[in-house]
This record gives sequence, structure tokens and C-alpha cells, in this order.
Amino acid sequence: MPDEIDRKDFLKKGWMGLLAPFFQEVDKDAWFSPEELMEPSRPMRPPGAIREREFLETCHRCGKCVEACPAEAIRLAYDDEALPAQTPIVVAAESPCVVCDSLACMDTCPSGALVPVSRESIKMGVARVNGETCFAWNGDDPECRVCVDMCPFKGSAITMDDSSPDGTTGPVVHDEACTGCGVCEYYCPDGRSAIIVDPLIRHT
Repeated sequence: MPDEIDRKDFLKKGWMGLLAPFFQEVDKDAWFSPEELMEPSRPMRPPGAIREREFLETCHRCGKCVEACPAEAIRLAYDDEALPAQTPIVVAAESPCVVCDSLACMDTCPSGALVPVSRESIKMGVARVNGETCFAWNGDDPECRVCVDMCPFKGSAITMDDSSPDGTTGPVVHDEACTGCGVCEYYCPDGRSAIIVDPLIRHT
């Protein structure tokens, strides 16, 4: 396997490989109508971020959290992104926060813009499911449960729900337990972002 393909990309490519025959038979230009597309993921602050106004006043833009992140999930914002340039962000579709055991970004931050919190108290955002494009909910692949299986908080943040009147089963996000890490969005094999994370930027 080429060196540049890391473990995360390998796993994602593996899921896409299983679904390749399905995608090859579909005219994507006709299938992916604008109404079906969910908005692209927006940048989030790393775990432990303080209120946004204080964050912008406190953060040194030093990149220490970027260097410390073992998952390479944190990067500095570009000039044309939703949050001020050179401030640390997480973009789930690019590389999600894996809620690592070390939570190194918080401990490494020299400014206090990121403060230590427990894994369960992290609140970067909340995932939401698009039932029209989710393979499980729309019946394209009733057995698909990638988001549930990959979630760092299995059994609490995302679970499979079978209470639909028509008997279909699909993933349901439990807002109170979802940290917004973005692992579900990153690994979703849908290609139309059937599950994405809405950032929770603390302004108050």
C-alpha cells in the first residue's frame, strides 16, 4: 500500500470499494439533484474551545494544537473560509476529530483558547442525518450502519432506529451525546453527505 495512504483513507476507500459497482451503474449528474445535496460541512473549532469572542482574543494562532493532533484533524483556516484565517479549525469532511484519549490539543494550547474538558463534554457540533440520501433510510442499502460502527461513542451518540411505521431502519443522532467530532460524516459512503455536522460555535 502506498505510504501516502494512511489508515483513515484506507478504511474510507475500503467502504467505497464495496459500493463501487452501485456507483458505476448510476448517472450521477442525473441522480444528484440540487434538492438532494446537503450543504457542505463548515469548519468547527477544536475540542475545548472557549466562547468565540474570547477565543479570537486569546488564541495565539501559533499552530501548537495543529502540531499536537495525532489524527491531523486540526488545521489553520484559510482566508476564504467561514472563520478568521490562521485560527485553528476542524473540517469533518477532510479529517475528523477522533476524540483521542490524549486530547493533546487542549493540553498543548499555550493561550487558554482551548481548555481541558472530558471526552463526553466535548461539543464541537451536532451531526444530522438526511433520510432521503442515507442508504439505510432510503432503502438503497438497508444494512448500512457505517456511521454507527465508526462513532467513537458507540451506542450513545448514534444508534440504529427501527421504529419507523414502514419498517425501515436507519441511524438516529442523539444530540445530547453527540460531540460533533465528524467521524460519521467522514466515513459515510454515500457521497452526497447523508450525515454532516453542524458546528456549534459558542458566541455567548
